[in-house]
Amino acid sequence: MNLKTIAKLALVGAGILTLAACSNVNSGTGVGGNASSFGAADGYGIGNQASLQSQSMAAKSAVKQAFVNGKPKNYTYFFQFASNQFANIDKAKVYSAVMMAEAKYLASHPNARVKVEGFTDNFGSREYNVGLGWRRSQAVANLLQTYGVGKNQIKLISYGEEMPLVNQCVKAQFCKNRRAHLVFSAS
Repeated sequence: MNLKTIAKLALVGAGILTLAACSNVNSGTGVGGNASSFGAADGYGIGNQASLQSQSMAAKSAVKQAFVNGKPKNYTYFFQFASNQFANIDKAKVYSAVMMAEAKYLASHPNARVKVEGFTDNFGSREYNVGLGWRRSQAVANLLQTYGVGKNQIKLISYGEEMPLVNQCVKAQFCKNRRAHLVFSAS
């Protein structure tokens, strides 16, 4: 392995750890259901073989669901409250697998584009939420670039709290608004 390859792997690992750090196991729903559908009984899914196999199966299933006819579907990544870190460690592992597959597609299709839209819940000022949505978009874009996607293929936008998935005044539902949504297109 040459030094360049080792450096890329180190950057990818650092990015995943950054997004997974300080995660909250109980926050929200993610791709394919609630947070518990990705984890194991111990909450983080670390430490036993069955748990690791379950995570691997969840990642493979999520990657399969993220593509139709070999092309990526629009995809949503959920984040922690007031943060640009993924919702929890188990989701970070699944998201990493999906993001690598999306990046592989984009890197092999230089005319393909992705718009990364950042969103927040309605807690905080409008200005704060636009900034947080932007940081969420940047976090996803930075990882895509680390995985080999060209900067010219990525467009960032932040909607802040302006386009919620959930308008209910139920605090447990607001987690669905803390997201980055990827919209894929070919040009």
